[in-house]
Amino acid sequence: MCDILAFAWIDRERRYFICSGSNMSEGLPNIRQRLRQEDVDPNAEPELLTLVIDQSKTCELYYACCIMVDRHNRCRQADLQLEKKLVTKDWSKILNMSLLSICIVDT
Repeated sequence: MCDILAFAWIDRERRYFICSGSNMSEGLPNIRQRLRQEDVDPNAEPELLTLVIDQSKTCELYYACCIMVDRHNRCRQADLQLEKKLVTKDWSKILNMSLLSICIVDT
């Protein structure tokens, strides 16, 4: 039992975790479908492979929440185009526009 846990985990890229509310016990594996060219022939067709990546409980919790943050940002910035580059020197306008767009997406 420890108070704070710090570790690095690599899936597609390296992620560093520091947490106090989870542990390194075995979590549910991350299952992904990927197209990979397994044959060495340059003209070979890619095959659909199922990758099973082991992860800890901390990683499982992070990736479960991370998806919703990315979806929220995409909805706010790309779908609704609420946050565009404002040409202003007043930081409060940018902050207020960001807060307003967050409220609009949340509702």
